Amino acid sequence: MEDIFLSIGQKIVEYVMNPILRHGRYLCCFNNFVGNLVIAKVKLELTQDRVKKQVTDATDRTEIIEPIVENWLKEVENVLQEVNMLEGKISEVSKSCFRKQCQYFLVKEIARKTEKMKELDLNSKFEPFSRIPKLPGMQYYSSKDFIFFESTTSAYNKILEKVKDKNVFKIGLYGIGGSGKTSLAKEVGKKFEELKLFEKVILATVSQNPNIRSIQAQMADQLGVQFSEESDEGRAQRLSQRLKINTTFLILDDVWKKLNFEAIGIPTPENKVCRVLLTTRNKEVCRLMDCEKIELDLLTSGDAWSLFKMHANITDDSPYALKGVARKIVDECKGLPIAIVTVGSTLKGQDCDEWELALSKLHESKLLDIPDGLKNSYICLKLSFDNLRTDLPKSLLLLCSIFPEDYEIHLEDLFRFGKGLGLIGTSGTMEIARKEMHVAYCPAKPSRALSIDGFNASAQSFKSLPIKDLFLRAEYLDLINLKGGYKNLIPCMDPEGQGMNHLIVLKLHTCLEMECLFDNANVGLLHTQVVFSNLVELVLHNMDSLREVFHDFFSQCFPKNREEIEEGNVRDQNHINLMFSKLRTLD
Repeated sequence: MEDIFLSIGQKIVEYVMNPILRHGRYLCCFNNFVGNLVIAKVKLELTQDRVKKQVTDATDRTEIIEPIVENWLKEVENVLQEVNMLEGKISEVSKSCFRKQCQYFLVKEIARKTEKMKELDLNSKFEPFSRIPKLPGMQYYSSKDFIFFESTTSAYNKILEKVKDKNVFKIGLYGIGGSGKTSLAKEVGKKFEELKLFEKVILATVSQNPNIRSIQAQMADQLGVQFSEESDEGRAQRLSQRLKINTTFLILDDVWKKLNFEAIGIPTPENKVCRVLLTTRNKEVCRLMDCEKIELDLLTSGDAWSLFKMHANITDDSPYALKGVARKIVDECKGLPIAIVTVGSTLKGQDCDEWELALSKLHESKLLDIPDGLKNSYICLKLSFDNLRTDLPKSLLLLCSIFPEDYEIHLEDLFRFGKGLGLIGTSGTMEIARKEMHVAYCPAKPSRALSIDGFNASAQSFKSLPIKDLFLRAEYLDLINLKGGYKNLIPCMDPEGQGMNHLIVLKLHTCLEMECLFDNANVGLLHTQVVFSNLVELVLHNMDSLREVFHDFFSQCFPKNREEIEEGNVRDQNHINLMFSKLRTLD
């Protein structure tokens, strides 16, 4: 019994005395509480920096940050802001005549914030931290330049009709080279994905000399399959197992000969889970592979004229004589989309004499050992080649033929081959050689080169002049003496912005008000903007106010050739050095 009373007495003492002791500490140990607050804040800031670094590393790997991490960072940001305000109050209290009374009420808040920061610091280990996102699938391919003409609409409807027939396993889309088979196949894939006709739509390029491993790898990437098998047969079985799980629409593009589906890993028709659309120039391939054949016809005269006008920039206001010559040129293209686009783009912006000369060349061109079905496209491509102004761009274009079919040719690779073969920079420095390369490349991309001198932002609204859109599309951008509140290159990148990743050369001269290249701070806390991924040359001259590249934490810059970056008279040179490294300062 005594033990019971003793236990009850201890509890009463605890409940009575502990609050008294705690409040006594509030009065006597104010400085200790402040010291603990500072220590907890420093530790949390270090942890915040570590987590932000992890976020940057993960986003560099294109991974998606888990929501719990984003929420933690936001909560930390809010708490640290509140602590900063609290530190201001502490400073004011130390100067107050009623210091003791104020300290008593303030120390409670200090204790709460200290515990909150300790809790956040303790809960800073996240598992998982991020995840690898699914590839965008067919939505990766742009529909910007695709138009449903009469021929493509007819072929699309026929493909859709065959797909609805559950007994059809393979569909063969055939047509001559340059008729638009690949473009239509991609658009079919996008439409089927949007309509959710299949759980998965994937595309693999086969090419003239099929590589089983390459085809398997393309399919595996889009299906999320990771191979542990070494042999082609093992990989084929793994792919086949995956394709049997969900309904899949498989597009095999540019098929030249009969394919062994079993060797690739494509299930047999009996499984009824995988449907195949292949594109080929040869109707015989469709027969050999037992496909339902669909022909992609050439463009009608009306559709051909519409396509040519779009690429040659012909309008109703164009001179009558020019439109007359243009009509004849379109007739020479014989309804072949690749020929129409090539010739139209080549002649865009040229005078009537140039058009007459082009028409004459199209009439007189003679090609040997070219199949009849391909002669028109070859003639039009040759016209585009002949219209290159100097020998260097012609040599560079011919140099592209050494690369494998469907190979993505990078400008830097082309430069190195050209330099090694003596096509570029036979005398002078590497810098001069690169500029020679840029000069040769630039005329081939006139719509991508932009030079602006003395633009006044305050005198021209962005609604009346889409300068931002021009910047985003440009490959060569030369800006001189920008005025009118131009404190950044782009005021704010949209979340879906392209980050100027098309840009190869950027030159900024005497933009005295510009403080940073990108102001991305308002997009969102964790939005990462990758920029300058194709940048080869950057020139910054007389930029008195430039003090940073990005006005946010998460934007990243990965120029391809950092040695070709020049700087002169920039406000914060050290910051630019850190961002680009290997920077060479001009005398």
